[in-house]
Amino acid sequence: MNLKNETLKILEENNKDFTYIKWAILFIDFGDSYTEIILKPNYTKESFDKFIKSLDFDYDDGFGGQEVFGKIMLVTDSWLERNEYDGSEWWEYKRVVNFETALYDLREETKWTRPFKEELE
Repeated sequence: MNLKNETLKILEENNKDFTYIKWAILFIDFGDSYTEIILKPNYTKESFDKFIKSLDFDYDDGFGGQEVFGKIMLVTDSWLERNEYDGSEWWEYKRVVNFETALYDLREETKWTRPFKEELE
């Protein structure tokens, strides 16, 4: 899997692109070596271009050990976070939510129809 293409795909699935990146901290574990990829807040165009170029490599996203760790914070109070299960890995899009949205999401996820305790008080 190409990390740059994978990152662009998850951004596009959420109506975003690379210009939405606020900062990023990544750790890449190649087994016998590792590297850090960091894009600091208030970055320059030069450091942003270098960051995007550094994402352009292939890694094994299948089962085995996780290779890519970290977060990419976006300007929209949302972020990309690495997740894995049994070594299979991917980006997951996360967003800050308010109480009402979290309550609605929880109801949808659990199919809970009765009032929660907080609503009874």
